Amino acid sequence: MLSDLVALLDDLQPGPIHLLAHDWGALLGYHLCLRCPVQIRSYLSLGIPPPYFEFDARLVAGILRAAPFELLMPIPFLAPLLLRRGSQRLLRSMFADHATAGAFGEDDVELFLARFREPERARAGSALYRNFIQPEAVRIMSGSYRGRRLTTATRVLLGVDDPAMRRDYLHGYEHFVDDVGMVLVDGASHFLADDRPDIVVTHAVEFFSSASRPSGQTPPDGRGGMH
Repeated sequence: MLSDLVALLDDLQPGPIHLLAHDWGALLGYHLCLRCPVQIRSYLSLGIPPPYFEFDARLVAGILRAAPFELLMPIPFLAPLLLRRGSQRLLRSMFADHATAGAFGEDDVELFLARFREPERARAGSALYRNFIQPEAVRIMSGSYRGRRLTTATRVLLGVDDPAMRRDYLHGYEHFVDDVGMVLVDGASHFLADDRPDIVVTHAVEFFSSASRPSGQTPPDGRGGMH
């Protein structure tokens, strides 16, 4: 997946880009920043902090609240079956645990559920967890990235109601980054773009605009960046 992104940038030659990503896409975004720092002007990550977590029992407990989903998803044959069949409770549990009430109506949830009734998509979803998401979580928690510095200007939006990624659980990353800020978003859980699209758009416009200005130049209102 990372090679696909790098090849796309090489083919399009857009110059340094502004990057916005969410969840496992945000993990891939950090990889892109670490691999191609000169090609990423700024990075806005939704729900996922930099890959330098220090161990915190509260963070582990937060992740374990979603244990049925996280533990079952990588299992071949069983996970695709649960994703496809019956009430699809495994997928529904994800929306119940990680979305702010009212963010997803039944029609919205059905958009996701319907696609996973296709056998190929169900198998691919399980394979993504088995081959990328869970191994990546292990690498992060074990400190595998601490030998690589994040130099890209980065902002992270965290939902106040996110059961796992709470601001006070996240520490230790400060020693491995050049410019990272975290912003708490009220009225949002993990799916920030769905819970608070207005806040996501506002921060993206402000941050990307600020990152595009020559050094020392401030916005018209004089704030000098995002707060």
